[in-house]
Amino acid sequence: MSEDKPVAQNTMDSDSKKSSKTAKAKTAKQRRWPGWLALIISLAAIALAGASAWWQWQARLQDNTLKQDTSAQLQSLQQNVQSQIQNQIQSQQRDQQQNQQKLGAQNQLFAQQLAAIAKQSANNLRRINNVDNAERDDWKLAEADYLLRLAHQRLLLGGEFKSALALLVSADRILYELDYADLFPVREELANNIAAVRAAAVLDTEGTFLRLSALASQTDQLVLVGPETLLIETPTSNPAIEGSWQNRLQAGWEKIKQLLSKLLVIKARKVDVEPLLSSDQRLHLRARLQLRFEQAKTALLLKQAPVYKLSLTESRQLIERYFELDDQATVAALKELDSLLLLDIDPELPNISRAQGSLHEYIQNRHQRLTPEPQP
Repeated sequence: MSEDKPVAQNTMDSDSKKSSKTAKAKTAKQRRWPGWLALIISLAAIALAGASAWWQWQARLQDNTLKQDTSAQLQSLQQNVQSQIQNQIQSQQRDQQQNQQKLGAQNQLFAQQLAAIAKQSANNLRRINNVDNAERDDWKLAEADYLLRLAHQRLLLGGEFKSALALLVSADRILYELDYADLFPVREELANNIAAVRAAAVLDTEGTFLRLSALASQTDQLVLVGPETLLIETPTSNPAIEGSWQNRLQAGWEKIKQLLSKLLVIKARKVDVEPLLSSDQRLHLRARLQLRFEQAKTALLLKQAPVYKLSLTESRQLIERYFELDDQATVAALKELDSLLLLDIDPELPNISRAQGSLHEYIQNRHQRLTPEPQP
């Protein structure tokens, strides 16, 4: 029994040892699991950190590559922009140089033109300053000669006495201002021409034309010989005559005389009495008279004195032959015709060419005196 107890005790010791080993093993296993877990977590963290570092490194590599590409593009773009700007600047500089050259050429041309104009102006000013009194007097003499020629044309072509006289007086005033003693013969001829123009009969053509037009318009108011219309007067009232039979007889006799005076008119005429005209003949007569006045007006404008006098003479004969000579309108028309017949519509024009010839001769002699003789 004593032997069985040690064996049992050994068995129990061995079992206790095994159980303690088992417990230790379990305890060790339990202690190893958090370590492994921590190790795994650490390794995972390290792996994540490595992956993160690798990713960051890759991102940095990509960023660096992108930056390098971007910087390269920026440099290329900057170089292109700079080259374009330089090209534009160079082009603008070339254009500016060309423009400056053109402006310089234009300025030089303008300067040359201004110099030429200044030179010409100086020459003109020198010539004007060198003009002496003789040349200025030549201009005045030429002006006087022009006025004389213009006066001659006005007088011959238009018969304008007033304008011709004014031109002659202006020419004489110019010769007077020159104050040359050798101009005396020229001024003498000019004075004779002025006196001749003033003494010439000046015809008022416009006024004469209007007088003829007034006569033509008054032809309808002239009274023809004989009654043109028969007027029968009826007494408005027949008052009773009071008094004795002698008064009634006297009043009746007065009425008879008044009636006879209206029916029978005795007039003394210096021309033969023409038979009474019909209405058509009266119209034809008045139209014929107006036609004579129109012919006289045309002859007045054309300075045809024979036609003018013939038309007015025929008009006077028609009025004396067919119209009442005692009528006031007829008397006024005949008086106006006598006044118009006395007018000279084509007066003799004075000769004013002698003064012009004398002035021409004087100018030629003056030029011969002032022109220097050619030196041998």
